[in-house]
Amino acid sequence: MLLAVNIGNSNIRFGVWKAGWETDWTLRTLPYRSAYEYAVLMGHMLAHNGLKRAQIEHIAIASVVPQLTTTLQTGLYHLFQTQPLVISTRSKTSLTALGNPVREALGADLLANAEAAFQLYKRDAIIVDFGTALTHTVVDKRGDIKGVVIAPGVEAALQSLVESTAQLPHVDIAVPSQVIGTDTTSCIQSGIAYGFLSMVEGLINRINAERQRRHMVILTGGMSHVFRDLSDRFDRVDKLHTLEGIRLIWALNRD
Repeated sequence: MLLAVNIGNSNIRFGVWKAGWETDWTLRTLPYRSAYEYAVLMGHMLAHNGLKRAQIEHIAIASVVPQLTTTLQTGLYHLFQTQPLVISTRSKTSLTALGNPVREALGADLLANAEAAFQLYKRDAIIVDFGTALTHTVVDKRGDIKGVVIAPGVEAALQSLVESTAQLPHVDIAVPSQVIGTDTTSCIQSGIAYGFLSMVEGLINRINAERQRRHMVILTGGMSHVFRDLSDRFDRVDKLHTLEGIRLIWALNRD
């Protein structure tokens, strides 16, 4: 079995692959945890999901938190006695050749998103990833990464709003029944849910117009569940899309 790990700024998502995704789970990203602590947590999560350590034969990591990459590498090695593959822009992929300036600037998670979109669909695609940041990664049907749009993520925007105002409270992220709010909670929830949705749809329109073609749109990321049913612009909703890209890159880089 393969253990795929996506280390993000807010969460770390783990997935176990055999002939398909057997199970997945997330942990909050806490940089102060030690390698030993992560190893203990992983042991508990495996047991909770009915898995044994001996079943994990391979590990692949994509990380945008450098200080945690080595910590997870160390913890996972001690737990499974197998050296993780850490994905970077130098990893072999099916995408454009090394040296492409757009590719060289990508985080490992966005590289995995592009790889999965290209290998799975072979279409002009936009991967909308609702993570700590909201990203739109554009890849064409030949596997050429055209570029990325990066905006503040939903939780970061909400936190900034609350911290920058004296009277607005923190609210749960949810979709209100109507756009026009009638109390403070629904007003903020509407601004977050429908505001971000409008930005996403607007960026999709602008990308399509700029490239003069319609792109397949793939929705993923930790907050994707909030938006999945609010628009007909999403052709595919897959919370494990990034893990799938990690798996595909791992398969190309196996010893």
